[in-house]
Amino acid sequence: MQEQVTTTAETLIQKAKTTFCTALLSEINHRIPGQVAFVPMDGFHFTRAQLDKFPDPVDAHHRRGAVDTFDGGAWYQLVRRLRELKSDETISVPGFNHAVKDPEEGKISIQGDKKIVLLEGNYLLLRKEPWADAASLFDERILVDTPREETIERLAKRNYAAGICPTYEETLARVLAVDLKNGDLIMSESLEPTIYIKTTNDTRYAYATEATQANDPVARQVPENDA
Repeated sequence: MQEQVTTTAETLIQKAKTTFCTALLSEINHRIPGQVAFVPMDGFHFTRAQLDKFPDPVDAHHRRGAVDTFDGGAWYQLVRRLRELKSDETISVPGFNHAVKDPEEGKISIQGDKKIVLLEGNYLLLRKEPWADAASLFDERILVDTPREETIERLAKRNYAAGICPTYEETLARVLAVDLKNGDLIMSESLEPTIYIKTTNDTRYAYATEATQANDPVARQVPENDA
């Protein structure tokens, strides 16, 4: 049992952004029950079939997670729709299906009477179109920052555990070649946040977040849709 607890905690620590988002959703839902919704950017990955149509499909699949492998135009249209959503309306948004490793249409329902809609993803504050157009519609812009070297280690461990590459060495090489480049883009080309969060490696926080996921259906949507 302790081994399972330790493994779960380590997974959560490796995913600090997801951990923070989960805790934030839970706290809001605790204070104003039923008044917060969650929309992940991971539902806007181009599908594997769409990546097959890129000029270099092998490269596109290898770089999946880079900004050009997301449908930024569809994301912008969704954010506009959310701003216009009336209190008696409900819309469906895509989430991510881990079984097929592709977005799933209509996985999440958003009701127009929610007071807060929390949007989560890597490129939400990017200073380029159409991401910047979408960001201009946000009430707040939150940036969660993890130290660069710590990010490399966390991603390598997480991606290796997920089976993205057959060996840890290959996984680490991919992180350095692909994921780190994405992270550098985010940190250098993002709009100024209104709220800046510096993460810490706090095991107690990870345990608390695990309990949060178990008890809060809104907060559970974060790991369920994290690609």
